[in-house]
Amino acid sequence: RLENGRDYYITIRGKYGRSCFGMSLDDLVMYNDPIRSVPLDPIKRVEKYGSDQTAVLCVPKELWRIVDAIYEKGLHERELFSISGYIEEVQRIRECLDTGEAFGNFR
Repeated sequence: RLENGRDYYITIRGKYGRSCFGMSLDDLVMYNDPIRSVPLDPIKRVEKYGSDQTAVLCVPKELWRIVDAIYEKGLHERELFSISGYIEEVQRIRECLDTGEAFGNFR
């Protein structure tokens, strides 16, 4: 708003893509499917998964997948947690965790 001026309104559109990043572990253990396929609408979510709010998994699948990938491909990587990763690879890993796609190969 401009001081002592008129208001201007703009229209903004976007498409929200749910991500496992920022979600609680309690929420992540509720669904066996990738988080992007879980409906945002609570009514559609109940239709797809039922109203029973019992955890389906003991450990979030996203955490399981990333630990498994580190175990298989990264145990012998020097300074694995000491230096930042390549931003493109980090974004790809996040996308794979959200969609359930395979990680593939990295540098």
